[in-house]
Amino acid sequence: MTTSRSEFPEVIGMTGDEAKATLEQEFPSMTIQVLPHGSMATMDFREDRIRIWLDENGSVSKAPRVG
Repeated sequence: MTTSRSEFPEVIGMTGDEAKATLEQEFPSMTIQVLPHGSMATMDFREDRIRIWLDENGSVSKAPRVG
């Protein structure tokens, strides 16, 4: 794993762009994906990826996770 953490609750309430910028600054080697509400995604687990799921308003409503 590229980071010892697996969840990032500090970005809850941010916009997708704000959350992505925050996590990219702290974890530059990770791939950060922002996924709008209702998006489809693969079910594979990747230790070098953090997915940020947005709610209907474009805000982070639950902690992004590694995977």
